[in-house]
Amino acid sequence: MLAQNEADITWAQADFKRTEELVATNVASQLEYDQKKSVLGVDQAKIDQAKADVRTAELNLEYTKIYSPLDGRAGAAMIDPGNIVKANEVTVMVIQQLDPIYAEFTITENDLGTVRKFMASRGLELGNEPEKGLKVEVDLPGDSVAVLSALNSATQPTTQSTAKAHAGPREGELTFLDNAVQSGSGTVRLRGTLPNADHYFWPGQFVNCKLVLTIKKGAVLVPNVAQQIGQQGPFVYVVGADNTASIRPITPGQRQGDMLVVDKGLEAGEQVITTGQMMVMPGSKVNVVNAPPTNAQASLN
Repeated sequence: MLAQNEADITWAQADFKRTEELVATNVASQLEYDQKKSVLGVDQAKIDQAKADVRTAELNLEYTKIYSPLDGRAGAAMIDPGNIVKANEVTVMVIQQLDPIYAEFTITENDLGTVRKFMASRGLELGNEPEKGLKVEVDLPGDSVAVLSALNSATQPTTQSTAKAHAGPREGELTFLDNAVQSGSGTVRLRGTLPNADHYFWPGQFVNCKLVLTIKKGAVLVPNVAQQIGQQGPFVYVVGADNTASIRPITPGQRQGDMLVVDKGLEAGEQVITTGQMMVMPGSKVNVVNAPPTNAQASLN
């Protein structure tokens, strides 16, 4: 139809040009001139309509193909040739994005105020683009060294030391905070986005997530078992240079695994008692004894 209309307009243009020349010499009337001009306009409109029809046909042809909105790994095909497929009713295939990958986790509603405070300090809740947002550290709960060794063995030889150098938590950025507390669990959902070029993480895996609100440099840490609670509050037994034990009140901070941050009361390098506190008296002499090796340590030695 478009080709036919293009042929028609070629004739209409030539006919209009001849009529235009005849009108200039008073051989053709103004009525003929207007008629030829109208025919040319109609033919041009037909061409525009035919081009629109061609674009519609091309678009309809593109609808016979389904494109993924993201790059990722395709799962099993949910349909086979001959199946009936309806729009928005049938799942054709599930595609999981691997890089970057999302890690979702929750915090209690009691911690929500603290998280929001540190988010606001970076402009995150104000809609600004922060120079540096809250960081999320994510790792697998199993042996990350073994995972890396298995991933790299197919492409290149990886030694245990090389895998160990790349193991450990991967760092990403907090990119989502849910807008409501879940009524059933009293938790708030968060999401971290982190790079995953080596496919270390896999969709659906359980992971350990740590949300880093702030970094305290030069912090003093002691084992959790060293902290004791008395009538005056938390304290630890400190062993002086002359092996004399003394009580030292402390201001405990955040726990880091088996360790406890001491905000006030201790200096770096001081020795604290971690076992046998019930037998210690303030001002008494103590013998510093190294901890006995565990079974794992004994077998390695």
